[in-house]
Amino acid sequence: TSEGSVDLSREANGDVMLLVRLRRDAAAPKDVTLGMACGAGCGGTLPFGDTLAGIDAGKWTTIGVPLKCFQKAGVDVSKVNEVFEISSAGKLDVALSQVKLGTVADKTYACN
Repeated sequence: TSEGSVDLSREANGDVMLLVRLRRDAAAPKDVTLGMACGAGCGGTLPFGDTLAGIDAGKWTTIGVPLKCFQKAGVDVSKVNEVFEISSAGKLDVALSQVKLGTVADKTYACN
């Protein structure tokens, strides 16, 4: 792996997820993406607007995104250097309390 990166390939082969504990305080824009990076020109994003829209506003919720989803989106999980990126062109009103790896979530992101 390159310096400053972490190898998550073993975790991606199992059922490990990126767990994001958040609270949505307003309507979520449709264009929200959740991403992970693995160096220059390496990374992937997942559509996340519908997932955010599907949780209750004002309530803390842990959403689990399987590492396999990021792998399918183009992330080289053997050299992850940015484990969490969230972006939107529109206004995004969410509070974050925790981002970690784990296996238990209130809601699990479904990837194809």
